[in-house]
Amino acid sequence: APLDVPSYAGMPEAEAVAAIVDYGLTVGTIAREYSAAAVGTVIGQDPAVGTSVPAGTAVNLVVSDGPAPVLVMIPDDLLGIWWEDAIPPLLQLPVAPRSIYEETGIMAPGLVLRLENSAGETLLAGDLVEKNSEVVIVVAIAPGTMPDK
Repeated sequence: APLDVPSYAGMPEAEAVAAIVDYGLTVGTIAREYSAAAVGTVIGQDPAVGTSVPAGTAVNLVVSDGPAPVLVMIPDDLLGIWWEDAIPPLLQLPVAPRSIYEETGIMAPGLVLRLENSAGETLLAGDLVEKNSEVVIVVAIAPGTMPDK
């Protein structure tokens, strides 16, 4: 006998998967999309609720990945300026700046050598980073003057 597809919307993914199998259907693809719904809850399905299908039909689910990250752009003109002057434009984005020191002979002490993300990758002007993420200000210091940790 055909089965009428029930609604799985709003269920946690694992619960929806178990309910699909218990009902005599099979689990198809599980896609993830950004959504205002709680992470891991079902926000879409195919076939639609109430569709009459043979037992064993695959039900495809769409599961919430939570809200999309908000991206902000690294501003121009931060390299080579006094490191403390780089903090206000970063706070305005907003991101969470912190500073580290690197010995160098190529730039005057106290100036911004480069910016990095928390993974240590260099950030350039125009790069997009997640709002409120950490941005590391790498501050030039003279060779042989590394402060003790």
